[in-house]
Amino acid sequence: IKDGVKSLIECKRYAEDQLIGRPHLQKFYAAIMGEGALKGYFITTSSFAKTALKYQYVESGVIELIDGEALVNMMAQSFLEDGDAHSYRMLCRSCGEAVTFDLRSDTNVVKCQNDHEVNNDLQPALLSLEFASRKPHNSSASIPNCEKCGREMKLIRWRHKEFWGCTGYPQKCRWTKSIDTVRSAQKLPPPIPENSKKTSKSVGQSTEPMESDDTETLKIWAEKGNTHAKALLGLRFYCGLNGENINYTEAVRWLRSAAEQGELIGEMLLGSAYEAGNGVGQDYVEAVKWIRKAAQRGQPNSQWSLGLNYQYGVGVAMDKSEAAEWFRKAAEQNLADAQNSFGLCFFKGEGVKKDLIEAYKWFGLGASQGNGKAKASLSRIEKQMTPDQIAKAQELARDWKAKKAGKE
Repeated sequence: IKDGVKSLIECKRYAEDQLIGRPHLQKFYAAIMGEGALKGYFITTSSFAKTALKYQYVESGVIELIDGEALVNMMAQSFLEDGDAHSYRMLCRSCGEAVTFDLRSDTNVVKCQNDHEVNNDLQPALLSLEFASRKPHNSSASIPNCEKCGREMKLIRWRHKEFWGCTGYPQKCRWTKSIDTVRSAQKLPPPIPENSKKTSKSVGQSTEPMESDDTETLKIWAEKGNTHAKALLGLRFYCGLNGENINYTEAVRWLRSAAEQGELIGEMLLGSAYEAGNGVGQDYVEAVKWIRKAAQRGQPNSQWSLGLNYQYGVGVAMDKSEAAEWFRKAAEQNLADAQNSFGLCFFKGEGVKKDLIEAYKWFGLGASQGNGKAKASLSRIEKQMTPDQIAKAQELARDWKAKKAGKE
């Protein structure tokens, strides 16, 4: 919320060739309306499809799109001073004005033009992200100078790649040089991968693969046909866990094998991969196929996701009743997002008979778990209800919690 205007932000970390389409924005617009916001910012490290650019709420200005290229330019303009690798800017959290900090200074607080104090809390983050003038991989490496303009160069990381760039990059000078070229010139040894160390556990010492196993151990399990190991490998490469870089192609290879053997994690994530176009061509029908398999086996997140597919007609024919039914199944498992969605069905009378008391009950259950959307829905519906209706809804929510606790 800035200047009294509530806005929503959604960020997608996608590969460069995986475009954001209209269905992503349709879901985002629904979230904007559900939160009672006036504007939304959709940010992605990739780009937007033509269908997204022509979406009516993009053209009207309700949703602002920021792709990978725009994001890099905004970062360069916001954090690094032109021609200086030791300075960066931060935005004041109160008003949005930019202030400048020097990495070489001990100053921890600077006032913006509107006299708000801005704390210098990004220095550790900048250093850990290998920004500014940190030496790469080997402490004996020296910082090269730009061969085009003579400025000192800085280390830049972008989409899992690391390279030297001029401190004037990208506005003043776009000269870059690969780290391997500099390493070769300085006759430095290659870096040792952080994930090259093996754990002491071997396949022969355990009867089941574990999440703590290193990647090579999991691969041995997977190649022996263990479906759980395949799912763990897929999860690891899909989300970049345990020191692995995100590799959607490798993830999908393992997830597909696990899913085809009936592994729940494989079914759930393979559906997500098809829906987002990560490692495979974007295919909403195929996404629904795998999401449905996981949903039918009782996976609450997949049940909620399938409900959204039916609600907006993504990969299936739009069916509000079917959407409400899947929302109910997930909500009954205490998934806060689904409780909010199921409450909205009662609030709007979509797929179920309109019932403000039931709507309040489900909003309240989601809000009690800290769900922001449910809290906003609760605040919105309270204005349309009498004190007696609210008391009745709260009683129903308490009864539901008591029965849920009794079953568990």
